Amino acid sequence: MACRVRARTFRVRGNTRAAEGRRKTTQMGGGFGTGSSSGRRQKVPQGFESVGSMSILDGRDTKAVKVGSLTLMLFNVDGKVYCTDALSTAYKFPLSDAKVNEGESGPEIEVPLDGTRYDLTTGKVLEWCPKNNPLRSLLGRLKDKEKPVPLKVYEVCVVKDTIYCNIQAE
Repeated sequence: MACRVRARTFRVRGNTRAAEGRRKTTQMGGGFGTGSSSGRRQKVPQGFESVGSMSILDGRDTKAVKVGSLTLMLFNVDGKVYCTDALSTAYKFPLSDAKVNEGESGPEIEVPLDGTRYDLTTGKVLEWCPKNNPLRSLLGRLKDKEKPVPLKVYEVCVVKDTIYCNIQAE
């Protein structure tokens, strides 16, 4: 279930200001960050860590970020943010140049080196090391006997233009 953070305009001593929050889709359920006029303060759920502001994704589809010892990859797909490990599971290739496509069940990414495709929402392997060109044929043969390993994905929420990821969930 997705929730939204909406921009609000309010008056303070005769001045009109826009609230810091902009309309952003998050992947949190249960009413988190709905921006309702109830006056409740928005809290970031336990286990979520700040990974940066939405401005780091301005004009780009991907961005690598470091949180503690983890290196993560943020994907901006039509204004919705997804977060995964920064390296593919087949050959530990950086996902910074991964091609983002719209698949049957939602967004998916394709690793440039070996062609492995992952569902961006679940991390499920959609295609493991296809042999569709000479280099990928060689790489695919090296991985023939290995079981596909899903990509680790992290739950994301956006509050007041700050991106938070649940990096403590296992």
